[in-house]
Parts: sequence; structure tokens; C-alpha cells
Amino acid sequence: MWIHSKKIDRYFILFPHWIGLILLVLFPSYFLNAQQTSTLDWLVLILCIDVAHVYSTLFRTYFHPEARHLNGKLLILIPLLCFFAAVLAMEISTTVFWSLLAYLAVFHFIRQQYGFVNMYQRLQKAPAWVVKTDTWFVYLFTGIPILIWHVEGPKNFVWFTEHDFLFFPHATVAIGLKTLLAVLFLLLGISFFVQWKNAYFNRPKNLIILATALNWSIGIVYLNGDLAFTMLNVIAHGIPYMTLIWIQGNKSHTNSKLLRWVFSNQGAIAILLVCIFFGLIEEGIWDRLFWQEHATLFGFLDFMQPVESAWLKNIVIPLLALPQITHYVIDGFIWRKRDSDARWKEPQSKAKKE
Repeated sequence: MWIHSKKIDRYFILFPHWIGLILLVLFPSYFLNAQQTSTLDWLVLILCIDVAHVYSTLFRTYFHPEARHLNGKLLILIPLLCFFAAVLAMEISTTVFWSLLAYLAVFHFIRQQYGFVNMYQRLQKAPAWVVKTDTWFVYLFTGIPILIWHVEGPKNFVWFTEHDFLFFPHATVAIGLKTLLAVLFLLLGISFFVQWKNAYFNRPKNLIILATALNWSIGIVYLNGDLAFTMLNVIAHGIPYMTLIWIQGNKSHTNSKLLRWVFSNQGAIAILLVCIFFGLIEEGIWDRLFWQEHATLFGFLDFMQPVESAWLKNIVIPLLALPQITHYVIDGFIWRKRDSDARWKEPQSKAKKE
């Protein structure tokens, strides 16, 4: 029923999917009226959750001794290929670079929701139709809001930068998609009722599906504020991901005394602080070289000057985005079921034959 335990799953996987919605209900005026993200909100949501969760991947990859040993070539090739691809995109245009990165990020966010639903599906048997419809619900409740965004046009929030999505404004299509979204909520309710009546209602899995449907629909379709979008998007994604990294390490690191402590309840704080530290450095460099939006936070990097040279931008921007791009790509490898948690390349069946 639980990926790790009732307590950990409830507080650090399920509850984060609902935190944003709860805050929205409790403090509607704050979130509905905020068209921009304040410095404090940015610090908590972007730096301490969104960027930090990117660096938590290190503990599943480069900081994982067995993973380095079994997947060394992959750990070298992925960032190299990602960097060269990013430079090539920048050479075409900055817009192409940010667009490709935005769509890759959207795919990553959607796949994570499917991944969590799939994990909980495996913990409690259900008929095949439930498994299939759950998958469709995840993809439709995330994909349709993105499509609505595309046909409604620019909003008061962006994924990364302005114009990173390709918009095709069409009011009639937008109305049709919103109608379809409403029908999907009705079908989801029917599905939940049938599962409950037949005693195979999987509460954790269904809570994630419902929260995903509400977060994406409310944050993207029914509201038009940067803070609400960021909060509903980031909390439900970043905290469960970091929790999963900790759960995997807690289960697998039994030989090293240091790693046993790192992946203990007390060590979880150390993991978070390390991730925030890396995120602080990265975001500080971004801000000093390009954005100049949070000077009060990054005064320790005053010696850095904004990058003006076009050719230098084509190198530095891909380099700064590399942790994020690598995170998106490598995430497609590290959670595939294998004979070993640290082996990513060989299928489980092949690995067992060796």
C-alpha cells in the first residue's frame, strides 16, 4: 500500500500534492491577487524546492557509489550530449533553446505524475481497466491544460521565459478543450465510485490523480497568476521527488556508515541543505550574469558582471542549464525497474540471465 511507510508517504508524497490547493483555499486573496512571485516566495518555491529537487538527483547518480560503478559511461555521456545539444539550440536562437527546454520540462513533469501513480498501482492489485484509465487520466489531466494554454495564448505566467511556448490562439478549440476537461472530472468521479463499490479503491494512487487534475486545471486553466501557478506546479513536483530519492537511498545504502546516516531521518536535512547550497550557487550565477532580479540575495557574487557577448551566452546559458537538462534526461533512466536499484542500462530480464 505504501512506497516506504504510511507516515513518510502521507507527509512527504501525498500531502505535498495537496499543500498548494489547501493554501489557495485558506489564503485566496494572497494567491489570487499576486501576479508576480515575491522574493520570499521565490526563495521558498523556486530555490528551496524546484532547483533543489534538480540537485537531489545527484544522490541517485553521481553521489551513489554503486551507480557510478555500473553506469559510469552513461553518467559521462548524458551531460556531454545534453550540453552539445543545448549549444546547438542556442546557436539557432535563444527562443529555440528555451522552447525546447520548456517542452522537455513539461514532459518530465507529466511523466513524474504517471510514475507515482504507477508505483502505487503496483502496490495494490486492480482490474486492467483501472490501470489503463488511470494512465489516461494522468496524461489527459496534464496534457489538456497545456493544450488550453497553447490555444488561449500568453498568460500572466510563463514556464521559463516569455515565448517559450508556441501559441495558436483559437477560442472555439479552447472552449471545446475546457468542456472535455469538465467531462473528464465527471468520468474520474465515476471511476472512483466504481472502484470504491468493488473494494479496490487505492487511496494514495487516487489522491495523486485527483490532486494532479486539480493542480494543473486550476493553476493553468482557471487562474491566471504567477504565484498560484508556481505554487501548484512546484510543491507537488519537487517535494515528492526529493522524498523518492531519500527513500531509494534509505533502502539501498547499507554498507557505508556515512551513507546510512545521510539517508536516515536526521540525514534528510543534510541532503536538503546540500541541494539548496548547489541551487543557491547556480541561481546566484544566473541572476548576476543574466536576470538581475534578486540582487539582495546574491550580493556575495557582486564581482560577476552581466554577459553581453552573444557567443559567450551561447556557451554559458547551456552550461548553467546543464544540471536541469541532465536531470530531465537522466530521470528517464534511473527509475526503470532493474535487478539492482543502481543498474539502469540492462533490462531486468537480461540482467537476471547474466
